[in-house]
Amino acid sequence: MDVDQSLNLISLTVHDCLTVFKIFLDSFLAINLHYSFTLPITYQNSAVRRQIFTAHANL
Repeated sequence: MDVDQSLNLISLTVHDCLTVFKIFLDSFLAINLHYSFTLPITYQNSAVRRQIFTAHANL
């Protein structure tokens, strides 16, 4: 194996690692963004349900 082939192999390996890392990071950010919207809504809905249940229980 000459120097050019070894440099190409190293370059390809680094590129593959960066691509995998970018896919992982994009997935992580998408999941994080999803839960940053859904968790507050779920919390608000449970608080509303608790108020409705308490109001009916007090009747």
